[in-house]
Amino acid sequence: MWKDRVKEIIDSAMNQLKSEEYEVIYGLFFRNRSVRSLAMELGVSRPTIRYRKDRALKHLKEIILNEVSREEIEELLEKLRG
Repeated sequence: MWKDRVKEIIDSAMNQLKSEEYEVIYGLFFRNRSVRSLAMELGVSRPTIRYRKDRALKHLKEIILNEVSREEIEELLEKLRG
């Protein structure tokens, strides 16, 4: 099933992030934490969280593009939209 493939791609990419990138992406997107609350939890500033988020999203994109063909990505995105 295509949803399983999307989960597999995301899990694989997440596991390749640096720990500080992982904790920010996981906190913001999977635990639905705000930048402010995550900054307080991790003991860093809000700009640091934003910087790590931007860097981690860029890194995730690079990982996914290196592991998955553009054709498969386009196909999965179409299924997500539809």
